[in-house]
Amino acid sequence: MPTVSVVMPVYNASEFLREAIDSIVEQTFTNWELIIVEDCSTDDSAAIVRQYTDPRIKAHFRAQNGGVVAAMNDGLRQASGEFIAVMHADDVSKRERLQLEVEWLQQHPEHAVVAGFIEKIDTRGNNCGIWNLDRRVIDSAHIRRHMLRENCIAHSSVLMRGSVVKKYGYDSGQQKAGFAVEDYALWLEMLSDGYEFGKVPEVLLRYRIHSQSATSKYLRRNNPFFINYQTKRLYLDQIISKRPLNRFDKKLQRSMYVDYLLARGKEIKAKMFRR
Repeated sequence: MPTVSVVMPVYNASEFLREAIDSIVEQTFTNWELIIVEDCSTDDSAAIVRQYTDPRIKAHFRAQNGGVVAAMNDGLRQASGEFIAVMHADDVSKRERLQLEVEWLQQHPEHAVVAGFIEKIDTRGNNCGIWNLDRRVIDSAHIRRHMLRENCIAHSSVLMRGSVVKKYGYDSGQQKAGFAVEDYALWLEMLSDGYEFGKVPEVLLRYRIHSQSATSKYLRRNNPFFINYQTKRLYLDQIISKRPLNRFDKKLQRSMYVDYLLARGKEIKAKMFRR
C-alpha cells in the first residue's frame, strides 16, 4: 500500500499536463500512487496520460464529464494511501514536496491537513510573484482565524490524512452553483469539526497563472466578496440541515454578512465609475 495517494483531476490540460505528472514522478519521496481522473477532455490530455507506463500511475477515464468536484471525489474513493495529496494538472510540485509534507504530518499527529507555500509561474514557467496571504498565515491558530474571513491555503499544495478527508469529500453543491472554490467549503467543515491545519514554511508548489484555469476564469467574472459570501452561505445551509451551528459556524455566519455588504459596496462603486 502506498503511503501517499496523489489525486490529479484532468480536463483539457494538455499544454501543461506532462510537466505536472513529471513533477510527481520525480519526487524524492517514492512511495506514492498517482490517481489521474481524466474528465472527458476534448484535447490530447487522455492520449498524454496513456503514454505513461509507471505502475504507480493509475488512470481513471470518466464516462462523462462531471467537473472538478466529481473528479476529485472519484479520486478520493480510489485512493489507498495513508495520506492524500492534491495535484492540479497545470501546476508543478517541487521535488521535495511530498517528503516534507509527509514528515510534517508524521511529526504533528494532531493535524489533519498541511499545505506549503506557493510561487506563481506563467505559461512558460517563469516566476511571476508570490501569494502574499500565503506567507502571512502560517500557524494553526492563525489559519483557523483567517479561514473565517477567506481561504488562505492553496488547494494544489495540500497533503491530507486519508482517514479524515474521506469522511467528508467535496461538496457537489458548490460546483452546481458554478463556483471554483470547492476546497474552501471542505476546509470550513473540517475546521468546524475541530481538525487542525498547518503549513510548511517553504515553497513546495509552482502555481500556474493562465487565462484558461478554472480559478482565473471565475474570478475574472465575479466579485471576490460575493464568491466568499455564496461559498459560506451554501456551506452553512448544508450544516444547518445536519446539526445546530457551533461557535465556529456562528462566527463564520457573521463574516458572511460582512462579505455580502462588501460585495454590494464593490458593485455600487463599479457602477459609479462606469457612469
